[in-house]
Amino acid sequence: MNKPRIKYETEEERIHGKRKCYAPQILVGTEGLPREQWLEYRRKGIGGSDAAAVLGISPFRTGRDLYYDKLNIVTADDAENWVQLEVGTLLEPLVAKIFAHKTGYKIYRRPFMFQHPLYPWMLADLDYMVELP
Repeated sequence: MNKPRIKYETEEERIHGKRKCYAPQILVGTEGLPREQWLEYRRKGIGGSDAAAVLGISPFRTGRDLYYDKLNIVTADDAENWVQLEVGTLLEPLVAKIFAHKTGYKIYRRPFMFQHPLYPWMLADLDYMVELP
């Protein structure tokens, strides 16, 4: 796959390697999206939760696990992990609330799956966002 060319605003940016920042595109709204459809969208690329498995440093899953997940191949391990995944999902609002209380930062949800405009396989599905002062 060819790497997209980066467009520079000025000659100085080209010389000094300063690249433009790109705003993510919204791939899909996740509010009320059924889990199976959400999983289908996740299979379209690599998200933050997948990065450690891609690099081979995840304590939770291997590159092969990720490969099977992206191809929607169900393994025996999937049945064993559902409790941990469910508990993690249930704890997200509590963890966010504790974080906001301890730091004083405002948190908010943006119920969307985001996609990089140049690299469509790069996805982000954020639990919460933080508004920095």
